[in-house]
Amino acid sequence: MKWKTQQGKIINIKEMTDSHLNNCIKLTEKRISEYLGESYYMGNSSEAEDAVEQENRYNKILLEDLNKTLKKLKIEQKRHNKGKTDFPY
Repeated sequence: MKWKTQQGKIINIKEMTDSHLNNCIKLTEKRISEYLGESYYMGNSSEAEDAVEQENRYNKILLEDLNKTLKKLKIEQKRHNKGKTDFPY
């Protein structure tokens, strides 16, 4: 999986440092937690209602993508940590 940095550089998550990977996980979790759920339109305009429905579809896709990304990042985090111990000996 590829990740785009703030500077616009594209890197493979397998090439990330542990701290970079952990920060990407935190960022993705934050974006997921900021998801507010579906919006509702209570007026009479069908155009506005269509716009709200379209936005809800887009947000649902975005949330699904974020969850897939988080899963891949956590898998890579486990791969990074495989064989590591908390003890220096």
